[in-house]
Amino acid sequence: MKESLITLWTSLIVFFLPIQPLLLIIGGFIMLDTILGVTKAFVTKQKISSHKLSRVIFKMLVYQFVIILLYPIDVYIIGESLFGYENFATKLGVFVLLFIESLSIEENVKALNKDRGFKYYFEKMLLTIKSTKKQITDVKKEL
Repeated sequence: MKESLITLWTSLIVFFLPIQPLLLIIGGFIMLDTILGVTKAFVTKQKISSHKLSRVIFKMLVYQFVIILLYPIDVYIIGESLFGYENFATKLGVFVLLFIESLSIEENVKALNKDRGFKYYFEKMLLTIKSTKKQITDVKKEL
């Protein structure tokens, strides 16, 4: 009996091993959102309750479970690939969940930085790249 259970668990782990990076990415986004949410609560002096923090565990379990359910659908129902992409349904599910978490992260970043979100920092990064490129071009001309 014990050997059968070990074999079953080993088989499940090996079956779901290809989606491990996707599960880690989802978990990372949830943790980043949680850290930013707690930081926002400290900065804005909001009360942090155990009920709100327990929702993180629920969210983590639900998101991971959704991805774990989509993977067998990809393997057994859809087959090798769809639209030329391997594991299309799983990756689409991950994309949707990451988009949802990104919106939440964006809200927290805006709350922490006086309504300056990703767009502000992206534009600032582009300006820095352009000015650095111009400086490099000017140095090359001098040589």
